[in-house]
Amino acid sequence: MRPLLVTAGRRALRVTRVTDVWEIVDEWWRDRPVARRYFSVVLEDGTHATLFRDLSDGGWYAQRP
Repeated sequence: MRPLLVTAGRRALRVTRVTDVWEIVDEWWRDRPVARRYFSVVLEDGTHATLFRDLSDGGWYAQRP
């Protein structure tokens, strides 16, 4: 599953291109290990963003710059 749309407040921007995808699975020994799939994307206004899906809870998040 790849991101299709990014919303920030009342604004919604379509993802026009995914330029890179990678996963991080770390801290497996903890009660809640880190398991994320990251996407480097370009939005319809030309903005570049890094998004990730938390593979534990299924939520989508934006990586802060």
